[in-house]
Amino acid sequence: MKTYIALYAEDVRHYSTVEIKAVDTVDAIEKARSYDLTGVPTNPDWHNAVCRRIVEVTDENENIVAEFIPVDTPPRFPR
Repeated sequence: MKTYIALYAEDVRHYSTVEIKAVDTVDAIEKARSYDLTGVPTNPDWHNAVCRRIVEVTDENENIVAEFIPVDTPPRFPR
């Protein structure tokens, strides 16, 4: 029987919203770009934002036999 190694990855994106008061769109974008996010909590479950996948599968000789195989369910978006 052969031995294989599977390398898994899970990228959980964290999202958050903040309210910005601005004079116009240009001002809003500038304030958003410079906003201090230090104290802003993030939500890893925002719209099921996960990208779970098998990065690679290698054989006993470290040859890659498969790559980039998604293993998560397709994202569900609110209706």
